[in-house]
Amino acid sequence: MQYWQNMVRCVILCPKLRVFSGLWQTPLPPGLLAALEQYLPSTLQELYWQQDSVLIAAKELPILTTSFLSKFSSLRVLDLRKICILDAERSLRDVNFVALTLPHVAYLALPTCPLLLRFASRQEMPALHYLILDAAGAPRTVWAPWVAKELSCFLERHGSKLTTVELLPAATLSFRPGPIGISAFLSPTACPNLDTLVFDCREKAICPSSVALAHVSDRDALALAAGVAAQSALNATGPAAPLLDGAHPRLRRVGLRGTAIGRLYPNKPTQAQAHLHALAGCRAFLPALELVRTLGFLVGTSTDAFAPDVFIWWTEKFERVGVDLQDGEGVAWMLEEEEEEKLPGNPTKASDKLKVGADGPGEKVDKADTGQRGEPAESPVYRIVTAWGYEE
Repeated sequence: MQYWQNMVRCVILCPKLRVFSGLWQTPLPPGLLAALEQYLPSTLQELYWQQDSVLIAAKELPILTTSFLSKFSSLRVLDLRKICILDAERSLRDVNFVALTLPHVAYLALPTCPLLLRFASRQEMPALHYLILDAAGAPRTVWAPWVAKELSCFLERHGSKLTTVELLPAATLSFRPGPIGISAFLSPTACPNLDTLVFDCREKAICPSSVALAHVSDRDALALAAGVAAQSALNATGPAAPLLDGAHPRLRRVGLRGTAIGRLYPNKPTQAQAHLHALAGCRAFLPALELVRTLGFLVGTSTDAFAPDVFIWWTEKFERVGVDLQDGEGVAWMLEEEEEEKLPGNPTKASDKLKVGADGPGEKVDKADTGQRGEPAESPVYRIVTAWGYEE
């Protein structure tokens, strides 16, 4: 009890607190949430809440069933992705969530848990535009169809506001895809304003439906998309569900995590390559796509001598369909003009490759308007670190 009392005293001594992170491994003692509600300043901007082995039936998660969150009218970041609920499926029929208005919440992070998705569906969040779904924080027993059903309800309520969606994979070595397919966000009616989609390469690749293919009039685009559909049918993991039924009008950027040079060799098919083939082949369904970035994989730091050659092979594949492929540093790799004019039998060297960006050869640049890199500037405005750098 002394620990909890000391924690509340610390909160009382911080009247200008802007970020609060609670990591609870045991049920909260009675009265603690009321004390936090009383002494945490209403100007709080970020709230991170982690609670392990929660039993909803035992009322161990009052943060979701009371009006606690409504006090913090300045809250911009709400991170609940590390809440692990053990009886999520059983509680879906019994728990009642308080409907709150969170006027300034722009960044929302949830586990792929149906109960947390239902909670978010009930809240009014007019400023929401950035969603993170973390499969690592979901209960092990959650049944995937429940997740898909609650996600559909969530997108029906908030999908039109989302501009960025980031899917984080489960913390497992099995390389299994998560319970949510990336194509669920690519329906033009689910997230019509989606600009950026980030996911791990272990997820299932997108695939157009036969109905969608029938509406593609361009012969070359149809051949590419049909090739993606045929390859997906042969893929052991199958395509992502649901299938693409139409074009998404605004998706501009895709971030692919979990990529390594060993997964990019064209003669060794991998799930990462399935995504790259699908993104390049489904150009007819992603007309606004400008940029694909291999987040976390930097060609320049690879110890594989053939890394630049392999990456350039993929760069040229995307260039043919009008899309920029960049490594995780925001660098586009391509051959120098002199190198391209060499005879076919003349071997190339990694040192002859050129890193090109908008500022000229050799510059590490971010072609997309994704914010400045490095330390955030001195400013009273709080800045959030995202997959694409700093954002206001």
